[in-house]
Amino acid sequence: MREINSAAGQGGKSYLVYVPSLPEDLRTIWYNRNREALNSPKPQPVALPIPANVSPNIAAEVAEWQWKLSVIYPALKHPKHSTARGTVLADIASKTHIRPDGKAVALALSTLRSWIHKIEEGGDEKALVRKRRAKGLRRVIITRAWDKGAPFPETEKRLIAAEIETYTRSLWSNGVPGWEKVNALASSKLLEISRSTGWLEATQAECTLGRHYCERYRSARIVAIKEKDAKRWADHFEPTIKRDRPKLPMDIVIGDVHPLDIIVTTADGREITPRLIAWLDWATGDIHTTLVFLGKNQGVRQEHIARSFVAMVKDWGLPRRLYLDNGAEYKWDEMIEAFQAFVGLSDAFDVILTSAREIDMAGGVNEHHAQQVLSKAVTRAKPYNARAKAIEAVFGNLEQHFLSMIPGWIGGNRMNKRTHRVGKKPNPFPGSEQDFEQAFNQAVAFYRSTPQSGTMGGKSPNERKLEGYASPEFQSYTVSHEAFLLAFATVEKPKVQPGGIQVNGLWYYHDCLIPHIGSRVEIRAAKWDKEFVSWLDENGQLHLIPQAELHSPDNRTGAFEGSRRKALAVAHVKKEKSGTRNLDLLQEIARHNAMQPQQPSRPPAIEIGITPQVAALAEARKSPPKVKETILHLGSFQHKKTGQIVEISAPVAPDKPGKLIDLDKHLIESAKQRETP
Repeated sequence: MREINSAAGQGGKSYLVYVPSLPEDLRTIWYNRNREALNSPKPQPVALPIPANVSPNIAAEVAEWQWKLSVIYPALKHPKHSTARGTVLADIASKTHIRPDGKAVALALSTLRSWIHKIEEGGDEKALVRKRRAKGLRRVIITRAWDKGAPFPETEKRLIAAEIETYTRSLWSNGVPGWEKVNALASSKLLEISRSTGWLEATQAECTLGRHYCERYRSARIVAIKEKDAKRWADHFEPTIKRDRPKLPMDIVIGDVHPLDIIVTTADGREITPRLIAWLDWATGDIHTTLVFLGKNQGVRQEHIARSFVAMVKDWGLPRRLYLDNGAEYKWDEMIEAFQAFVGLSDAFDVILTSAREIDMAGGVNEHHAQQVLSKAVTRAKPYNARAKAIEAVFGNLEQHFLSMIPGWIGGNRMNKRTHRVGKKPNPFPGSEQDFEQAFNQAVAFYRSTPQSGTMGGKSPNERKLEGYASPEFQSYTVSHEAFLLAFATVEKPKVQPGGIQVNGLWYYHDCLIPHIGSRVEIRAAKWDKEFVSWLDENGQLHLIPQAELHSPDNRTGAFEGSRRKALAVAHVKKEKSGTRNLDLLQEIARHNAMQPQQPSRPPAIEIGITPQVAALAEARKSPPKVKETILHLGSFQHKKTGQIVEISAPVAPDKPGKLIDLDKHLIESAKQRETP
């Protein structure tokens, strides 16, 4: 205990006592009143700020200045300009040193002195780090060849460089494939700018940019990927997240086509197993079903899927997201275009084509593998043929515990069908297709009202749906019937005629087609409604084009309608003419030709002679001279080869009465006498 001066004590005096030396009772009282004194003091760390600019080579830079400092440290211990420092520096310069990268180097005395000068002037060991050129500052403006040859001041060179940089980036952003194409277009652009600026002697070699320059701006190609290749963007560039199992009805609906293991007799006496088009509401576990009774050698088609989807949306509303099992029996490729249309028609709808293994009923959807569809794109995952898919568990539960009670059920193994008697064919469902559909709907209703285990939490689909509908966050969406007709339609490209367009043998007309007469337009024709077709123009505006009205010859309204359409066509021509000017096309062609390089002239040719044999052969192949035709008199003829005219003398009278003249013999003898070889 010792006495100290204090304002708290009597007379300004207080006593400072070592607590452990107090009696136990006093020590206990003091500890009870000062419990915080028993706690170890916690240090308050000081947050060191991170430098505003961090070098990417910070580790190498630290190793550099530490090595340099270790080399010159013996000299730094001696005073500046002292003999001892000079002696130590000379000794250091005479030795070989190992750099941090393992290379042996010899250091000049001037180098060592410059290091010491940086330390003493800067006061910081970081001054030993070699100053590197700031990123973004290039010594070469465009290329070395162009910089050397271009007769422009540096300011003008910088302007040209900025223009070429923008042009090169634009080539990448517009989707030019590969650096070779970018290099060709950008180099010719640089040549054009150089000549137009005043460097008339510029050559293509001096203006060639090269691969290194073009690759520098390749990052701009992400613009083309985003705007022109939505699938690639969604597959490889779009950031993704992990989502939990949905809590609200219709947040996610899973579509699948499933074969039923029940034999049904059709109206024509065939025994078939129907196909089930099912839509599973993931949040509630409810299933919307459509039965399809296929004919011989038939499969599920697009109209079946469309009819089922329309029925589901009308009953449940539009799902927020739609997942399609790409590994299912039905390949959804036929329906992708229709579902894509819904993506564009409604902001509250997305569609995802994935494999069933990506749809984890317990853990949510891994959207790194099953990419979300945006901008009218669909992501395709590889099919997965697992023994037990997550979505298949719902169908397995439905079949094993509910559909198995329907007569005609053959079990899940088609190769080992369940039969009423061993060795006999299974008995089909005892009733028509309509009877089976009623029985099937009853089994599905039983499923909806039955509590389910596992992720359903012991609740039935109806109970979970009721809870979801009562949630203030739930909002139902629907679409008009016209939207279905637009989406679930086939694409046709008819040519617009003066009277409209012809699709599947029917004529359709709307005033919006007049500006496109003579061109082809892409329209959508719904298979189940032929009253009109739909067309999205170049501005994205939807036009419903009805069937063309037929006018009788004696109906005056037809004449009025024809005049009205002609007036619309004339107005369209006037609109197109506005903003244009008359051009002399011959002058434009001449201007274009003047800008092109001169046509190359043929170099002097070397004449190749021919041998005497070839000359003789050519002479022999010549046709003989034509014989000049001459008018012949009676009793003469002309030789075919020589052209000589041969006179035929009169025959001598026979020496005997009654003897005939041999005229043929006379002609032959006369010709032989007069013929010249």
